[in-house]
Amino acid sequence: FAIFKEVFGTERSRLVFVLSTQTVNPWVSEQILGYQDASKQADVLALGAYLDCGLGDQAMEVADSTVDELFDTCFSSVPGAVDEITQHIKAVSNHSLPITFYELGTAISETQTIYNGAETPGATEKYQAMNRHPKIQILIDKFLEELKSAGVFTKYPGFYFSSMSRPSKYGSWGILEDMYQDTSKAPKYQALQEFILENKL
Repeated sequence: FAIFKEVFGTERSRLVFVLSTQTVNPWVSEQILGYQDASKQADVLALGAYLDCGLGDQAMEVADSTVDELFDTCFSSVPGAVDEITQHIKAVSNHSLPITFYELGTAISETQTIYNGAETPGATEKYQAMNRHPKIQILIDKFLEELKSAGVFTKYPGFYFSSMSRPSKYGSWGILEDMYQDTSKAPKYQALQEFILENKL
């Protein structure tokens, strides 16, 4: 950060100094924050936060389940996902740094497909149906609200991944599926807009 401080000088306030870390390993956060007083130079610790509901490696089960059954699994997984983030909040508690996300969102898709392109018959259709279902709006709202209650979004907003992309076997990552989609029929978009407006982010 020293180079940026030197270049921007009195305009340092235009910058936000971010330390990034691994979500699955709070120990890494502690090492980063403690290295050469890095936490004293930074403004925020950022990590990734994806809610996969534990379904990414359960494609056969996904293919054989109803969408409602899969959402039951998703809703019950939220506390565990939030607890994972809470471990990082504990790590920064001695450093007076807030936490935000360099990316977050739902990751309801088949994990192996991302790595090797393999696809389980019947699973992709279920993953995509979940990402288009009205319940995904409720799920995202619950996830974001519980993160907020845990102490996130206190100073900096997070970055949702991603704004727009077409669903495929590799996942349904977009808030919108295309630029012409009717936003009133886009549950992810609706969830985020409501959260932004309610929290004035």
